[in-house]
Amino acid sequence: MTRPMYQVPNARKNASKKVIDTPIAKRKKVVLNFVQREEIITKKKNGHCSKKLALDNMVGLSTIYDIIAKGSAKLSKFRTDNPDSAIRCTFKTSNYPLLDEALNLWFYQVKKAVILCTQLSDLIHKIGGSEQVQALFDLQVFLRNGQFEASTYQSTISF
Repeated sequence: MTRPMYQVPNARKNASKKVIDTPIAKRKKVVLNFVQREEIITKKKNGHCSKKLALDNMVGLSTIYDIIAKGSAKLSKFRTDNPDSAIRCTFKTSNYPLLDEALNLWFYQVKKAVILCTQLSDLIHKIGGSEQVQALFDLQVFLRNGQFEASTYQSTISF
């Protein structure tokens, strides 16, 4: 027996909502900082419901139970060991800013000095005819003979 097209499909037996009415949306990942985690622990100790805490902080119940299971002792110990960790950071600042500046300068100089062999012919035409240019031209001819692959071989040039 076929049913007419205008009929709505029946809901599942154990479903609380109709299948058609539930919107499909992904929940974004929420990362709680230490202050929010400590608030969750204190509210749970004061008697708040876990479902209410999960809805307030927009996280799942398993996250709330994990936070409560770890407890405030580990969180407070970690905060005392790492005082700069009140907010979630992805990069740590360096203790040696002068060394960082020198390393950055060195990286940029090395990046400028390394020229691919495929760019050597353009460089030879731009510079002119000195001994260094003739040596570069000889290197280019040597590389074209097929002993090296131009895409993988890199030459360092300093003027």
